[in-house]
Amino acid sequence: MKLSIRHIKAICMKELKDYYKNPLTLLVLIVPFLLFFIFFLIHTIRHGDLKSFSTVLPVLLDYNISFSCVIFPSFYIVEEKEKKTLDVLILSGISPLEFLCGKMFPTVFITMLTSISMLILSKINFIYLPSLCILFLIITMSEVILMSLIGIIAENNIQVLIYSLPFIFILMYVPILSFSNISYRINSFINISNMNFMIKNILNGNGFFYSEYSLLVIFIWLIVPSIFFILLYKTKKLY
Repeated sequence: MKLSIRHIKAICMKELKDYYKNPLTLLVLIVPFLLFFIFFLIHTIRHGDLKSFSTVLPVLLDYNISFSCVIFPSFYIVEEKEKKTLDVLILSGISPLEFLCGKMFPTVFITMLTSISMLILSKINFIYLPSLCILFLIITMSEVILMSLIGIIAENNIQVLIYSLPFIFILMYVPILSFSNISYRINSFINISNMNFMIKNILNGNGFFYSEYSLLVIFIWLIVPSIFFILLYKTKKLY
């Protein structure tokens, strides 16, 4: 698979210029952090400390990671298809894989930055920060790759919306449902739900590898979409 850092950097810079021209996109990316900050201020004013804030933190992190990763990747790819702006990139020898890496890097970077900022503001023990960053990166990449598959398959924004809705519901809403045995069992197969479990384990000092099952589920959500992505981008053009 062709992969050039120079090509990825060029596409990434193009994406950042688009953000500058359309600041609304950047605003949407930081909406989850703004929501976190509001909850943070309210909780601090009411309780005067952050001891009980740890119960709310996983949910806010879920929203932060899933919001931008679920909404943007597929629409970005379809937008490039419809505008046919890939012609220049293709003629310059940039492969679909390089295009996707460069196109999604700003989203992943901003999501990671806001997630880490949430952890720092929540005053977690810094010894847990490396493990949590690795966990967030795996989850973020898995969701970006998953939604990029939808962008490859879909022909227009309407199809993107139709194909994305089930994943939006699964990744953003199902993890907060735990009122029955059925919802609990469903959550046991969802990467975000297992991420929440791992966050609690890490913050309790149990370590990154405490739950082997949660790690397995999280890596399955990363590996399986990656395999399908590799197969699809070889056989289905992005333009």
